[in-house]
Amino acid sequence: MAAEPLNGDGRDARGIPVKSSYPAGLPVPALYAGFTTVLASVGVGIAYAVYSLGATKKYSAKVELLSHYDLGWLYLGVFCIKLGLMAININLGVARKECKVNVPDQQVYKVYGQQN
Repeated sequence: MAAEPLNGDGRDARGIPVKSSYPAGLPVPALYAGFTTVLASVGVGIAYAVYSLGATKKYSAKVELLSHYDLGWLYLGVFCIKLGLMAININLGVARKECKVNVPDQQVYKVYGQQN
């Protein structure tokens, strides 16, 4: 057990942080959409570089196989699942920012009480 009181590290009397770890001026949906876009762009860039600089005939044969079996819908489905997970995480992030409960405290999602 720590010798310091619970509210000595930026927490109120109930143990909830007094400040959110999310940036104050940036909306949570913009933050998550920005991170997703940047990381997806890096991944697409790496994939393009590997395709362009690697064994292009071999990779083209694999893409042709996917096209032959009409598996493009599978990849579109995976992309849609990724967008759905991003929407769930945005909802979670908005709730976390509003109630100032940061990442390690996984069990608290909504605070009921007096409105400011």
